Amino acid sequence: MKHLFPLAGLILSANLAPAQGPVFDWVNGIEILGTNLGDSSCEDVKTDAMGNVISAGWFKGNIDFDTDPTFGVNTYLNSNGQQAGYLQKVDANGDFVWAVKLGSTGTVRLFGLDVDAAGNSYVSGYFFGTADMDPGSGVEELIAVGGADVFIVKINADGTLGWARQIGDVGNEVGYSLVLDDAGNITLAGVFEGTVDMDPGTGTTQLTSVGYSDMFVSKLDPAGDLIWARQLSPTTPGNGHEEE
Repeated sequence: MKHLFPLAGLILSANLAPAQGPVFDWVNGIEILGTNLGDSSCEDVKTDAMGNVISAGWFKGNIDFDTDPTFGVNTYLNSNGQQAGYLQKVDANGDFVWAVKLGSTGTVRLFGLDVDAAGNSYVSGYFFGTADMDPGSGVEELIAVGGADVFIVKINADGTLGWARQIGDVGNEVGYSLVLDDAGNITLAGVFEGTVDMDPGTGTTQLTSVGYSDMFVSKLDPAGDLIWARQLSPTTPGNGHEEE
């Protein structure tokens, strides 16, 4: 059975056989340039139907996402002084396909990732200030309402923007994890403070936290439109990590 291991900027692909140790297929890494090693993290890794590997996280400073000298081309992304989100795609052999940045002048941290049957990626996290969620030449700016706001972004299989949505109010909201069902619907989990409209569209679906912060679970359709939203008010703090 093949397993993927995200390790602080490295992705290890290994086959694990019963009663045997791991047999490594390949190791893929990113080169963090400068002194921002502690400000970068690989948060999640998924594979698509073709065996391509998509990793997601956040970084600060300059990073080379294509460090293999065989290709003769470096692929640098710059976070513009703040933490920015990233997605990197490599093929089944670990060879570089593309890498994209999410963010601009504000802080972006990316946590959740899943991939649909067509190879499109869906990511979630939080952002402060203004964030351009279009990794291409276009602009798709999200502006946080108060503190941290949730973002949900679809990145097409070729690395271009599908769509971007946000959830937020005057408090802090974070989208920690998401998972797709067979129909492409998105289940999102995270935390929120105070009263927040969970509908990223023109409708209104408000939740109000019982304590300082509550967990939420919401379901969106493949276009990013809200289907329903629920809240959990635990007696001890929670954050909605690993809702799947």
